[in-house]
Amino acid sequence: MIKITALVLLSVFAQPSHAEDAEVTNRRTFQEALNYFGFPAGTPDGVWGRKTREAVGALQKCLGQTADAELSPSAEAFLIESYQIAKVQQLDGSCASLLSFVATAYQCPAAHWEELFRCSFEKGTKIATVCGAQGQARYRFGRKNKIPELTLQSNLKDIYVPWMGTGRYMSENITFANKDIAYRVYTSLDRLSEDLELQAGIDVILSDQIIASLTCDTESIQGGISSASNLLEIEGICWDFDREQWGACHKEGGWARYVDGPVFPYEAYQLGEFFSPCEKEGEDSALQAEAYAFGLYLQELVRTKDLASLYDNVKMPLINGPEKTSVDDLGFDDFFSRNWRNTILAIEPSCTPVGVKGYMLGRGLIWFDKDRPSATENQVEGWTIFSINNDLLP
Repeated sequence: MIKITALVLLSVFAQPSHAEDAEVTNRRTFQEALNYFGFPAGTPDGVWGRKTREAVGALQKCLGQTADAELSPSAEAFLIESYQIAKVQQLDGSCASLLSFVATAYQCPAAHWEELFRCSFEKGTKIATVCGAQGQARYRFGRKNKIPELTLQSNLKDIYVPWMGTGRYMSENITFANKDIAYRVYTSLDRLSEDLELQAGIDVILSDQIIASLTCDTESIQGGISSASNLLEIEGICWDFDREQWGACHKEGGWARYVDGPVFPYEAYQLGEFFSPCEKEGEDSALQAEAYAFGLYLQELVRTKDLASLYDNVKMPLINGPEKTSVDDLGFDDFFSRNWRNTILAIEPSCTPVGVKGYMLGRGLIWFDKDRPSATENQVEGWTIFSINNDLLP
């Protein structure tokens, strides 16, 4: 009995752990990738032997690096990913084929992925990108035309914090974790600044302390991160401003059905095809209904790019945004990007104001309120836009 128990124990301890299994499997796939791109590593057996080291050296020469048979985990992962894509697309494996993957390493991986952020650092020598799709986000950082130094991927709702809708600075961030270190990609727009210049960068954080900070080359910044909210809302996930966290979207009456047409929300609401989520009874129910309807109307003007009609609803000098006189000879696309427009259209108008600040569309891209003239003014009470946070300068 004792001998049998000992044999059983030896058998148990001789079994490789799941981590070891995964490591061997990953190494075999890496060897397959080396062979595929023309760097002979021998039979994929998971053993890091002489042939594998020589193959890695040949790979490094292809990439214009010193052949030292040492690769970073990021480089190994990139080679495996490129190999898997090349196999699916039935591409010829070669050094030239691999270099084509390197050249496009910072692009989003497929048509259904959207670029949320891009900028360069150190006068264009380094680059960072964030792509998003189906509730996921991917971060890459490194030198241009080189294998990325860092690739991280995470659930978008776990790492994205949108602008809260108040305050001078429209700030958002997406934070990717890599063991004990976090990389916070941020954008910030000073709403009171005359030039409306978007600032962005990356903070490297260890134990809640910023240990390094990179500032983007200003002219290279693309994307304001805000379209990440659109991707989450497509998945039925919305930001709860009261709890300051992501949760299930609550759409009442079918607003989301009309976002992409052919009957759009404003028309559908007028036809009575859906009802607002505003209070049905209560002291402010009539005001809520008016605010919601006006928000839908402004969305329709943005959808049709009707700049003139949009500015017909500006009844006073704007706190922020292009004044009426500056838009006379220009078009909608001179002031507003595709992402700006999509953000306005993708978020249902609110029934209630943000504190005493008024009502907002697109998390604060447009602010509006009830225009209540004094008794001495010869003016009809109505709704007015009082701030437009456009993102392009003509």
